[in-house]
Amino acid sequence: MNEDMLGWVNVFANANSPDQQIQKQAEFAIKDQMGKNAPLLIYICTNILTLKTNEDQNYTISKCIASILLTQMLNFQTQSDLENIRNSLTPELIEQIKNALKQNIFSEVPAIRNKCAQCYSMLFSILTTEWPDGIDDVVNYFTDEKYLPYDFIGFISIMREIVNQKNFLIEII
Repeated sequence: MNEDMLGWVNVFANANSPDQQIQKQAEFAIKDQMGKNAPLLIYICTNILTLKTNEDQNYTISKCIASILLTQMLNFQTQSDLENIRNSLTPELIEQIKNALKQNIFSEVPAIRNKCAQCYSMLFSILTTEWPDGIDDVVNYFTDEKYLPYDFIGFISIMREIVNQKNFLIEII
């Protein structure tokens, strides 16, 4: 892992610090990056989510924060929001998001698993016909024994989130 990514891991972990001064600095850095360059922050979040870590608490916290931020950045309320998100995602970034989510939708950490399931459904709603195998991927994971027992929870979570997406009836069906 390069120093920049390690720095962001620390910033994300510090966003959960009990020291309010440290927490505010971390939150400012994250909000500043989100305002200046949201696609770069998405890239950072997906990189953090794909880190192979030992049970280090800072990495777990960073992955939780990354999944929360990714959820916020992929969330849309209006058609205009949806179009803005679609226009900002490059094919490379989309693939990186998919890979990060696929690695975490069956996480043992409920917060990471739930947020990644929500992100997965949001990405599916954003991409609609551009990601025809989005559901097939989840179903195929569901049959892989290495994901037990979290696969069933992840599968149900993703399907519930997809059905709850605002554009489900309009664009997906």
